[in-house]
Amino acid sequence: MHPDEWPALRARIQLELKESSRRFSSAGPHQQERDVDDRQFVIDAYRRILGHDPDPGGLEHHARKVQSSVLARQTLKVRLFLSREKRSLLRADLSSTVQSGLRRWTGLRWSRQ
Repeated sequence: MHPDEWPALRARIQLELKESSRRFSSAGPHQQERDVDDRQFVIDAYRRILGHDPDPGGLEHHARKVQSSVLARQTLKVRLFLSREKRSLLRADLSSTVQSGLRRWTGLRWSRQ
């Protein structure tokens, strides 16, 4: 990843963290986080942040850590956001958005000539 892409990636991560906090908020109309059992919380976090269910080993590992209070729920969400997988997803999404914008821009530019 080129250093010029870092500000855009940082902004994307911050936006997704805000959206996730809103979705997980216990004050909103969504199911309250503290009322969800640990296994379901881990599944929901994976689905919302990474877009898929955790593998069975990851589910058991994280649910056990959350249940025993070794890992706070908020910490799990942050770790998922900072994971290589999430960065890769954000990079791919950012790259396709930039490429799409460049295609539109260059298409418009060429149509004016």
